[in-house]
This record gives sequence, C-alpha cells and structure tokens, in this order.
Amino acid sequence: TLSLRPAPAGRRLFAGRCTGRQEPEGSGPFEEHPGTAAQIVWQWQARMSVDEDSGGKADDAVDRPAAPKMVPARDASGSLIKDAKGNPVMISLDSSDGGFVKEDTPNIPEGTSWFGFSEEFVEFFKYSIFLGLFCVVVFGPRNAEPFYMVKAMDDFFLSNEFDYGVSFSSLTSIGQFWTFMNATMMPNVFPMYGLNGELISRPAQRFLSDGSNYRIGAVRFRTIRVKDGLCKVPESLYNAPEGWGGDFEDDDEFKPPIDACYPTYNYVEKDYLEPEEGDKFMPMKKYNNESKLCFKYRKDTEQPVYTSTVTGITYSGNGYVIDLGVEEDPDDPGRCGLEDLYDDEGYISPTPGPTAFAPSPDPSIYPTPYPTMKPTGYKTDMESRAQEQLNMLKASEFIDRATRATFVEFTVYNANADMFVLVRLCVETTSSGTVIPTAQVMPARLLTAYRVLAGDGVKGKEYGFMWCEFALYILALGYLVGEVMEWWTVSNLYRKGEHPHGYFYGWNIVDLVNLGLFAAVAVQRMIMIFQISKMVEAGSFTKPEFNVDVQNAVEFGNSVDTMNSINAVICFIKLFKYLDSHPSLGQFTRTISQAQNDLGSFMLVIIIVLTGFGIAFMLAFGHDKSSYMTFSMSFLTLFEGMLGNLDSEMLHNPSILGCVRGQDRT
Repeated sequence: TLSLRPAPAGRRLFAGRCTGRQEPEGSGPFEEHPGTAAQIVWQWQARMSVDEDSGGKADDAVDRPAAPKMVPARDASGSLIKDAKGNPVMISLDSSDGGFVKEDTPNIPEGTSWFGFSEEFVEFFKYSIFLGLFCVVVFGPRNAEPFYMVKAMDDFFLSNEFDYGVSFSSLTSIGQFWTFMNATMMPNVFPMYGLNGELISRPAQRFLSDGSNYRIGAVRFRTIRVKDGLCKVPESLYNAPEGWGGDFEDDDEFKPPIDACYPTYNYVEKDYLEPEEGDKFMPMKKYNNESKLCFKYRKDTEQPVYTSTVTGITYSGNGYVIDLGVEEDPDDPGRCGLEDLYDDEGYISPTPGPTAFAPSPDPSIYPTPYPTMKPTGYKTDMESRAQEQLNMLKASEFIDRATRATFVEFTVYNANADMFVLVRLCVETTSSGTVIPTAQVMPARLLTAYRVLAGDGVKGKEYGFMWCEFALYILALGYLVGEVMEWWTVSNLYRKGEHPHGYFYGWNIVDLVNLGLFAAVAVQRMIMIFQISKMVEAGSFTKPEFNVDVQNAVEFGNSVDTMNSINAVICFIKLFKYLDSHPSLGQFTRTISQAQNDLGSFMLVIIIVLTGFGIAFMLAFGHDKSSYMTFSMSFLTLFEGMLGNLDSEMLHNPSILGCVRGQDRT
C-alpha cells in the first residue's frame, strides 16, 4: 500500500504512473496506461523528488518507498505478455501473482496465427484432435465381448454349483474344493463327451466343454507352502498333558498334541517363509516310506504374482507345481513316481501303513470315467492322465496345514472374439484354518496388432485403428518435445531469478504424468507385439505344456489397459487447462486455484477424524465384520459412510461404539 501526502510548495513529490483499467481513488492525477491486464498489480515507478533549485540533488527529507524488483510479466506457460506497443509488461516479483497474469487479459492483444484465430483457440483445437484420436484408439476397437468372455468363465467355474447351493465362490472347506475339481473343473476343461453324449475326437478335447474356447497348453496345479519351525508352540501344549494315559515319553509313536506351527504368509518375507529352491515335498512319506512320490519347490516358474481381493495378501509365482495331463520328464530327479501308487487294477492302493490313510475313492462320485489305466506316456489320453494325477494329489493330502494358497491356472483363446482369457482360481488357507476362494478372470486382445502388421486376415477397420494409434503416439511425442523445450526455457528463467516457481508447478506436473503414461503405453505396445511374434514363430499356442509366456502377455496387456484408463481421466481433465482463458468455463479452475489452501486444510481434518474412527472401529468390530477387519478396510468403509453408503445394521453391537441400536426383532 502506497500512502500519498501533499507535496510541498514548489516541489514535485512523485512522478508516478499507474497501470490499470481504473485509478485508485484519491490518488491524484495519474496517467492511465493502455494495454493492461484484467488482474494487474498497480505498478508504481517512484522517482525521488528533485528540487528545481537544488541542482539535481536528492531531498533527503522526502520519504520514498523502496523500489520493488520488476520483471517482465509472463503467463502460465512462461511466455512474455506485451502491451499494445509490443513492450513487455513489467510486474513486481513480490506481487501476489509471482510475475504471472493468471486471469483473462482482454486489453492485451493476443498472438494470432492460422487465419487470424487466437493462439489459445489454436492450442485448444490441436488438443481436441489429440483427444479425439485417443478416444478412437482406446474406445473404437472395444465392444461387449470382454464382458461376455468373463461371464462365460464365471458361469463355467465360479458360479456353477456342484452341490446344492455350493459353488467355487462359496467354498468353505478343502473337501469341497476337491469335489469342485472333480465335478466342475475336470468335465469343463477336459471334456470327453459332446452335447449329444457321444465321445468326441482328441483335437476337440483341447476345447472347453462349450466347444468355442480353445485351451492353450495344460492346466497348472500349484501350491504355496510355508516352512515349519518359524513359529514356536507353547511348552504347555507341546508336551502331553497329565492323565493322558500310558508312558508316551518312551513310546516311539508318541506325538505331542500340537507338533508343528506354520506362520501366516507374507509376500515381503517370501524368501524366508517359503521352502528353498529344489526342496522336496513327499506327501506320502508319513504313510508309506517306500513311496517315491515327491515334488520339488520351484522358484523359476516366472509366473506373475497374485493379489487376493479378499485378504489383500500377495502371493508369488513360486510353488510345488504339477501340470495336469502332461507327462513328467523321466530324467527329472524330482519327478513323481506315479507307478508306485497304483495297483494292478489302476486304483490308488491303500498302503500297509497306519489305518488313518485315506481309503480309495469311490469311482461313482466322479462325473467322468474314473481312470482304469496306468500312466503309459503320451499314449495315455490327456484327460485320463489329468484325472489320475488329480486323484493322486487328493489321496496323498497334497494340501495340508502348511499350504497357504492353492492355484488352478489355465488360458483359453476364443477365435470368434479374437481374445485370450486367463483364468486363475485361488483357494487360500489362512493360518487360522479359514478357506477363502478368490478368482481372477482376465481377457486381453493379444493378436490383433500382430495380425494387422502381418496381414493375417483382419478387417479393414483394424488397419484404421492401427493408423490412428500411430498418429496418436506421434502427437504425444510432439507434445513431449514441447514440454522439454518449455522446461529448458523456464529453468533458465528460474536460475536468473525471473521465474518464481520453476517448471514443476501446476499444469506442468499434470502434463508430465499424462505424457509419461503415453510413452509407457507406446513402449509396452511395441514390446508386446515383439513377444507375440516370437510366440507365433515358436508355435507356443499349440504346445501341450503350460504356457507361462501367454499368461504373462495377458497380464502385460491388462497393465496397458490400466494405464489407458488413468490417462483417460487425465486427458479430459486437461481440457480445463485449455479452457482457462474463457471467462465462464475457466471459472472452475480459478476457483480451485484460489481455494486450494482451504481445501487442503479441510482434507487434513477429514483424514484425522477418519483415522481415529478407523482404528476404533477396527478394534471394536474387526473380529465380527469383514468391512472393518483391517485398518485400510475400516477407513474406506467409514469414508463410504461419510458419502452416504453406511450400513447401520452392521453396527448393532454391544460394544461402546455400537451406539446405533435397533429394536429386537423376533
């Protein structure tokens, strides 16, 4: 604030100049400068009072304000703002705008280009073309087929009831899981009979039971286990209690009430919890020491991780692995000795060990013919071999207390939709003994881009989508080059003290995230096309072995969709950047910019309150309500309740926090 007082007689106190569309009230005769901005800091150019008779010497008695540091005014992109005469508009670096004119500048003639259109309109027009190409590339090739593919797998395996009211999604025990494998999984993945009841040909057995989805490779059965001895059993429970009867200490068959302890699985500590590479697991050893049945723990599967949607636990791609229907390598020292488990009639024979050994399963409980042949290499039908292996796994108690997750994984290809689908069924067995089924069904179009480049019988519109994608990446590269040039210019100004914030501020950060995602998508698309071409040349899609490369490619393709989904939000939000100069449409961004400090303070208050209640509700209701069983879930549930999605019926609890009480219902 500059305060003025009357000048002494014969003296000119100030020769001031004010730039603005109005003069400050009571400021005296000031000259209005043309070519000004709507939001202008009053620029005072104070000159010291000079006595006409003093010979040009300064009058020390006159109070003079310190001259502020003036710099050329720039817009948000760092471009100079000029007046009507082409001179840079000077502005105080100490002003509230920090050297920027953020609002509309109607009195400053805007740069013109392209048939007289304003520079802002040209930038908006170019970005509209870019956004239109993005919509064509992302949404053009898509239809409802991915949804129906997921629904088909859900109908086959997840919601298909194998017992009254029991499907995979509602499993509660390992016994139900084995029934699911025999009653639902095997008939649909390894079909033997067609819809007319006739035996189908061997090539047709590579399809699922619907005849439309071709199975890529084998079905993988994998378990993740934890090592024993990582947690200690209390001494009072490890020793036999008094009055047990008999001298068990001298008995060779003596076993303590709790003889082992297996901890909870944690992905971060997987190297500590999981068995070492090559560790052998012999499930039949406790029943028959002569059995050669064994598995080797593998950490070289190269399979992607799996994160449970219920428990939130992330599981590695390691484990004890058996590919159903595929003959094991006889030279592998860890190969399962299947021939030692079968009697002359082809059934799993009870061993002369303890009577606790599971009896031979009843063949009548299986929907498909129970195998009556010994494994004889590749002459044996794949379905019979797979059923044989599955029965062996069940009889040997392949899933026990040390098992933390059991996976059944396979991939199918639907030629009608030109789409791959990855199916991963997971049954978690927590340390508390709870059985939790989860699943991951992931569709992906992997061959489309490769077929366009190879000319492999695709439609004409697919070529159009490919050209649009190519043009999109070219425009993204142009925007990226422009951002690099802007970074170089603004950084130099910042080092000279002529720019208050530097490059990493405001919309520039949004631009960097947006263009960085575009660059990542472009690189991943090229890598995926290269990988698919290698798989096609190697004939990976028709081999009988489990195909890890296809599984990783589907995961890779879905990561591209995830990045595009984030980019879709950012691209449309960036429209506000180009509409900022509009008096009405830019009001939203200007309001957010002015209120950002207040909004941040309000958000901090909300987070503090939700954090306290999140911890309290987890402690009070976490043992009974799944929505509050962890802090993160409790926090999100309360946040949803703040938005109006609060299930008050869940909070009828005798806890002191269960203040929401309903009348007793009888």
